Amino acid sequence: IDPAVTARNTAFAFDLLRELDREAPSDNLFLSPLSVSTALSMTYNGAKGETLADMEEGLRYAGLSQDTVNGTYRNLLPYLEQADKKVDLTVSNSIWYRLGEAIGDEFLAVNRDLYNAAVREIDFADPDAADTINGWIDDATKGKIDRMLEPPIPPDVVMYLINAVYFKGEWTTQFDP
Repeated sequence: IDPAVTARNTAFAFDLLRELDREAPSDNLFLSPLSVSTALSMTYNGAKGETLADMEEGLRYAGLSQDTVNGTYRNLLPYLEQADKKVDLTVSNSIWYRLGEAIGDEFLAVNRDLYNAAVREIDFADPDAADTINGWIDDATKGKIDRMLEPPIPPDVVMYLINAVYFKGEWTTQFDP
């Protein structure tokens, strides 16, 4: 786990939280910045040119190699899942892409091998396609989220890249009711 990557992820997380708070300062907010950075880092592996440079800047990865970033995630995600025996944490990733789309083999392999992503080519025109993806989400969240997609899948969708987190544990500091 490269400390430069984790430090930059922390900076990204706080910037993200500040921006979301600025947009709706009176709303309660519950999100996983790690999920956002993981999904964007998975996507970053398919970026090229100006998009790649913009993602490196936004994710705070400028000056780091993709191998360093990917290697950190390969080790960080399993580490977090076992870091506290009193916490049940599962971080799951998946990529679902439209049947027949030419998706780069290297992109799919990096995400499968380093981000432990389930990679599935699926016929999005099949009426059961959304339910298949929802089933994966339901399993990944141990039944806490059973439906994210409403069928039918729109014809312009090429890919879903999904990160799901299941967390069950006691807070160190309880919320004031």
